[in-house]
Amino acid sequence: MAELDRELAVERAKAQRLAMSASVSRALWWLVFQDIGRIPRTWARRGRLAKLGVTERRVRKDLAHRAARMIVIARRQVVAPKAQLLLNSWKKVHVPFTVLLTGFSVAHIFISWSHANW
Repeated sequence: MAELDRELAVERAKAQRLAMSASVSRALWWLVFQDIGRIPRTWARRGRLAKLGVTERRVRKDLAHRAARMIVIARRQVVAPKAQLLLNSWKKVHVPFTVLLTGFSVAHIFISWSHANW
C-alpha cells in the first residue's frame, strides 16, 4: 500500500504543478499523454504489486484499478479550472462570429430572393 500511496503522491504533485501553470494548451497536451499511457501504467502497477507480495490476481487488479481511478480524480481537479478558461475564451470568439454569419445569411437570402425568376 505504501507503493500506491507514493505513486498517488507523485501524480498529485505533477497535477498540482500543472494547475499552477497558466497554459491551457500545456494542460490539454498533458491530458492527452496521460490518457495514452494510462493502460501501460496500470499494467506496470500490477507488476509492482506482484513483486511486493500481493499474490492474488483479483486483488492486484482491484488495487491497480482503484489507484488509477484516484489518479483520474486528481487530474480532473486540474482540468476543470483549465476547461473553464477555455470555455470562457470560446464564448468571446463564438458570439461575434455568430452575429457576423447571421448577417451574411440574411444578406445572402435577401439577394437570392430579389434575383430569383419566379
